[in-house]
Amino acid sequence: MSTRSSAPKKCDGQVPACTNCAKAGQVCLDVDSQNSGIVIPRNFAAAARERIHWLETIIRDRLPDVDLRAGPQVDASLDLEAPETPALGVATSAPRPSRKRSADAIQAEQDGSFPERAHSVAMNLGMLSLNSDSPQKHYLGSSSGLLFTNLIGASPSSTASTPQESAVHAQAGDTDWYEGPREQAKQYYIDLYAFLKQELPPRHDALLLVHTYTRWIHPDFPVLEPSGIFSALDAIYDSLQDPLLDDDFRNGWPSNMRPFNWNGRQVLPGVAEPGGVTMPVVAFTLFMILNIGAIVKVRSRIYEYPPHRYYRAAIHFSKDAFSQISLPSLQGLVMLVVHSMLTPAEVNLWTLVHLALAYCVEIGVHREQAELSASDFTYQQVRRFTFFTIYSLDWSISSIQGRPLGFRDETFDIQMPQPPPRLTEARDGAIPPSFAAAVTHYSIYKFKLDRIVSDIKLHLYHLPGESSWFPWPKNSVEHQERIKDAIQNWWDEVRDDPFDFTCLDSRQRQVWRLKLRVKYHSTMILLFQPSQVIPSPSANALEICLDSASGILNDYQRLHDLQSLDHGWRAVLNIFAAGATLIYSFWTSEQVRKNASAANMAKDLRTCSSLLTVGGEWWPSAKTGQRSFGLVADLTMRKLYMDNGASKAPRLAADSSSPGWQSNHRVEHGEQSIQVLSGEDALERLDDLPLDETWQHMDHVVTQDAGQVTWHGAGEGRGSQDVDVIPEIETFLADFDRSDFTWSFPLTSALRSFRQLATACPRRHVRTLATASSHVALSPLEPYNPLDYGSRLQSLDRVRKLNQRPLTLSEKLLYSHLIHDADGWALDEIERGKTILRIRPDRVACHDATATMALLQFISAGLPRVQVPTSVHSDHLIVAEYGAKEDLTRASSDHREVYAFLGSAAKKYGIGYWKAGAGIIHTTIFENYAFPGGLMIGTDSHTPNAGGMGMMGIGVGGSDAVDAMAGMPWELVCPKVVGVRLTGRLSGWSSSKDIICKLTGILSVSGGKGKVIEFFGPGIESLGATAMATVCNMSAEIGSTSCIFPYSEAMGRYLSATKRADIAQHANKFKDALLVSDPGSESFYDDIIEIDLSTLEPHINGPFTPDLSHPLSQFKQHVEKSSWPSKISYSMVGSCTNSSYEDLLKVSQLVTQAKESGMHRAKTPFMVSPGSEQIRATAEKAGILSTLREAGAVVLSNSCGPCVGQWDRKDVDIKGAESNSVISSFNRNFTGRHDGNPSTHSFVTSPEIATAFAFAGDLTFNPTTDPITFVNDSGSLAEFRFAPPTADELPDSFFPGNDLYQAPVLTDTSEYKLDIDKNSDRLQLLAPFKPWEGGNAHDIEILVKVQGKCTTDHISPAGPWYNYRGHLENISHNMLLGATNGFLPNANSLQMVGRAENPLTHDIEPIHEVARSLQSAGIRWCIIGDHNYGEGSSREHAALEPRYLGGVAVIARGFARIHETNLKKQGMLPLTFADPADYDRIEKGDRITLRDVDGDGLQPGKQVTMEVQTKYGSALNHIKQTLLG
Repeated sequence: MSTRSSAPKKCDGQVPACTNCAKAGQVCLDVDSQNSGIVIPRNFAAAARERIHWLETIIRDRLPDVDLRAGPQVDASLDLEAPETPALGVATSAPRPSRKRSADAIQAEQDGSFPERAHSVAMNLGMLSLNSDSPQKHYLGSSSGLLFTNLIGASPSSTASTPQESAVHAQAGDTDWYEGPREQAKQYYIDLYAFLKQELPPRHDALLLVHTYTRWIHPDFPVLEPSGIFSALDAIYDSLQDPLLDDDFRNGWPSNMRPFNWNGRQVLPGVAEPGGVTMPVVAFTLFMILNIGAIVKVRSRIYEYPPHRYYRAAIHFSKDAFSQISLPSLQGLVMLVVHSMLTPAEVNLWTLVHLALAYCVEIGVHREQAELSASDFTYQQVRRFTFFTIYSLDWSISSIQGRPLGFRDETFDIQMPQPPPRLTEARDGAIPPSFAAAVTHYSIYKFKLDRIVSDIKLHLYHLPGESSWFPWPKNSVEHQERIKDAIQNWWDEVRDDPFDFTCLDSRQRQVWRLKLRVKYHSTMILLFQPSQVIPSPSANALEICLDSASGILNDYQRLHDLQSLDHGWRAVLNIFAAGATLIYSFWTSEQVRKNASAANMAKDLRTCSSLLTVGGEWWPSAKTGQRSFGLVADLTMRKLYMDNGASKAPRLAADSSSPGWQSNHRVEHGEQSIQVLSGEDALERLDDLPLDETWQHMDHVVTQDAGQVTWHGAGEGRGSQDVDVIPEIETFLADFDRSDFTWSFPLTSALRSFRQLATACPRRHVRTLATASSHVALSPLEPYNPLDYGSRLQSLDRVRKLNQRPLTLSEKLLYSHLIHDADGWALDEIERGKTILRIRPDRVACHDATATMALLQFISAGLPRVQVPTSVHSDHLIVAEYGAKEDLTRASSDHREVYAFLGSAAKKYGIGYWKAGAGIIHTTIFENYAFPGGLMIGTDSHTPNAGGMGMMGIGVGGSDAVDAMAGMPWELVCPKVVGVRLTGRLSGWSSSKDIICKLTGILSVSGGKGKVIEFFGPGIESLGATAMATVCNMSAEIGSTSCIFPYSEAMGRYLSATKRADIAQHANKFKDALLVSDPGSESFYDDIIEIDLSTLEPHINGPFTPDLSHPLSQFKQHVEKSSWPSKISYSMVGSCTNSSYEDLLKVSQLVTQAKESGMHRAKTPFMVSPGSEQIRATAEKAGILSTLREAGAVVLSNSCGPCVGQWDRKDVDIKGAESNSVISSFNRNFTGRHDGNPSTHSFVTSPEIATAFAFAGDLTFNPTTDPITFVNDSGSLAEFRFAPPTADELPDSFFPGNDLYQAPVLTDTSEYKLDIDKNSDRLQLLAPFKPWEGGNAHDIEILVKVQGKCTTDHISPAGPWYNYRGHLENISHNMLLGATNGFLPNANSLQMVGRAENPLTHDIEPIHEVARSLQSAGIRWCIIGDHNYGEGSSREHAALEPRYLGGVAVIARGFARIHETNLKKQGMLPLTFADPADYDRIEKGDRITLRDVDGDGLQPGKQVTMEVQTKYGSALNHIKQTLLG
């Protein structure tokens, strides 16, 4: 490189400096005369030094506090003319003498602000001019590798990766090689090797990752010689097995290390060779290979290897690796480029590539070295591959970012790689010998096309002010056609190439062809899209762009289907650019619009959107581009499909005779019909999307005059004064021009045309409807997770195929979440109650009582983070006693260990964590995560609460949740659908709670098993969102799979009130297509129940079961006829069912009525629980809670409390089972549920009825007819009657309250530790159960014959046992403590509940002790169950405990859905009597053998034979084995 004086001198291209610069003693600055128009005087460097010294003097005088030692360090060792001042150094390839650095200098290097300063220096020193108007004019190249290594080494994510790292760097500093005292140098390398040994994975893992890199990444970036990688890897692993000898560590290698190959040359570790490869360079490169291989694994959903850990280890070696510029360090730099193309990094990618170009020039890689011997063929190949890989990266990145190339073809003469000599296919190494030949063959194709791209960039994208001597083509269009012919010839050759290499399988051949075809299409677009030379392409050119863009998207989709799309930066950019090309070509060419296939366009845009959604998982910035792209994609697709009428859109009407497209079909159902698009390529029912009227009068064409865009109306004779202006399109061009995904040319000309049009034409038909982006966030708390209704519609369409019958809402939500793989779902083949659906839910939620065991199972899976958005909520462990403040203080102390574990696990595994006091799980989800059309699973049976937001919520056990968290398909038997038609309108004392209380009485606690309850009808419009959530929440008490309401205006209001208006706007567009049932779907419900809200009266359900339903008008009579205690001992309002703002407001209104009538306090103790911190803060602000406190209410924490048994109750004798009655707004009232007292009669009702009863104090009260008598302030008797409360559905605004949310950690968490004490009695890591062995079900004991209701509260009680939910051994001591054993006399007495006779001792003992005794004796056992065994909560402990204690099977008359699934997940056989009456034939002393359960005998739908050995002989009984559900 040469500098220039007033008399320019010819550069002879010598490296590291040309002859003229060397003679003059100056640094060579110009790359092969590329900057011929720039004059740099010879005294430039010296003058710059003097000015820096002058500026530093001023800083010392005026800013004495500024530490000038901080910032980039400079090297004066090569200053040929330097004065005695601090100087900037410019390195050559020669080694520099070592320099010792002060501690202050080291600290300055680690200063957090340094990366920004270093980055700005790199931008100034290492980049070409960006545009013609750029203020930066000089290309000086890299001053040294040191600047670059400091740039990446001080980056925030790579500092302090390990404790040892800082110690090693503190010694090593940034010198070329450590040359301190010998003992210190020895210790330095010993520490370095200790770090290497610590960070390297097991050899097997390393080899696997290197193979992954070699097969899938190396062919695209072939800068390394593969056999050398394996050779170096083996040598390093072998050396680490032996102790380090007392040697000099030549080039960083210990002398006991065996020789290995690198770049085709042998490396002798014990010999100091000039230019030999150094240990830090090899270590850096190997760790980068491991990092890249691990990234590929992660993208394939294999999470066993931590990419970020390997990256940090590589950075550890970077200071020494890049202290000298050499071919190996250049290869290491390319590895960093590859890493940065696969995952977001701190360093600008374009800067890295241009640093690599500077390295090429500095060491002469761009020149062919003809003097090399034949034995150096491999080394020469490596040099060629390295240069052309960097050359290819340069054109690719420059084209994407719209920047000039760093190298022109005339500035280098190195040849392309040559096919290697023929080798036999005998495999004696790590890879087949023919692999190198295959990679060379593939790469030559790529490099040849790169040369054509260089021609395109040179002739069509040159900037103003280029040198005039270059012979530009006279006719650019003709030259464009000649280049097109060259590209087509290239592709013809590729297309016909069989890639016949024995080392390649069919998949890899397919992948290579697809990648080359993507390059072909990308090059065609680069050739024909608008450029500086041809700013206004012809219509034919834009059609070529459109076809090529479609080809790119189809090829990328195919790569994705082959699991070979790594979603790197370049791929994401190409996908986005292809989508933009489609839209740009469509909107700017009448011919393109006229000839465009509506089906293909829709398919391509959907493909683009889907691929970007997947890419957005790895590139958060992709969502920025999606906002713009999704908007105009929607507008484009609507215009394509508007009304499907030729009269309204003559150029866009789909021809019914077009291939792959059929005319509209209308499916009749009574008086209503549905219009649907059919055809193999129709991906969405776009006719259901809302259209603005102005679109029906508008079309446009592009003239070929200077790129001016002119819009015309579709009708005859319309002038420009009637033109519509589309702000969304204009905004798209502006946003696109500014976005991170800038196309490869500036869109200023097109944008200018739009703006000129906007100012010139009167806006008579301006479209003002605000259209939401296609991609909004699922939650404001997780902006990186997009809501994509389009993909859901696509999934639904794939299921429908040709069957266009109306779908229920439940079907839409389930089928739109199906995983489409080998199953090939078809609507006609899905059978309700039988077909097992494989689903990917939108999110998973757990509470603290179930999350502990779920997370312990997830830990045992060995995955680094959850694969589905997940949240954990601390709401179940807080004991209610004194009130919020005291109870939370107690919880923080009592459960500190569990909370610490949950918080640490949430951080490590990427989970959102809601701390104690944040709110009840279902309320928090409803406020922050629930959205219309979603599907979630939760480890709580009341997860259907989300149905009030039009989201299907399904309660599951922890194992099911872990499957989903791990990214595995979640399985569900396709449920039946019960339609509940609501008519009329609620009035008076009736509330939404009465809907579900009545429905529970109709269906019973088991009537909903295997069914979704779907509401429809006009009565829905009168219900608010939280009111609908109340109904869905308590649907768990009928055993339903889920419960759902269609999307309504009330849901939109609630979304807006909770700062999610964008979701509401987005949902409005997809309402008919996805979020409500189809007209006519009523015919496809399995059953229909009708409820008239106008005649619905309040209900009270209980005691002891939620399906004992009493209308209020009949309740007094039932109380008087029963033995239930009439006096109420406690009234409670709260729980996830009824703790909304509307509920609390109604309660406060009743309290205010009583106060205004003179009754200031309730007659019974009264407790109230807000549902969330947001509700508490809002109610506090509105004065609601103070009103309740004045009436004597205890305001509890925002948690579950008494509803789940967390009640430290002292007003009755719990141990003595004192009989009493409580009334609440809870959802569940099983025996002993609230306080552990089996004699507490619990009744559930609405919050307003519970409040009225609190003031009345007696169950015989009826607030609709009865007055309340009380003693007033004057001491005399008085009475008043309540009026029905009326309340606003929502507050004016919600107040957030205290922030108790811990957001998921999105960065690498491999170093995070879990907070578990190995001696803990509350947390215990899980060990695998013993696998099933043949004969396990032979001659098994019957542990207990459960009689009557047996909920999960009976099997694994709550209350104080919550403390051991994370410790399987300890919690197993509560197994079946609440169960009634039919084998015992007086089975229902308190003395016999939870007990069994030990067959070994014949003593009556707690059931869990008998189970342990049998297990110790090696005796397997089973449980006989009654109807609906395991109803209630989702706690999987009820299934884990019997398996842990040696159980084999549970044989029952029937099971609740969740518990049956939990038993299967934990390896217990849940078997159902074929004849329920056979339950009565099982007697004490019987022993059971289960036939057909070993090997392949156990099959879905196949009956299992149960042989019962009685005291009198044997009997056979057939039982049905229910594997579904």
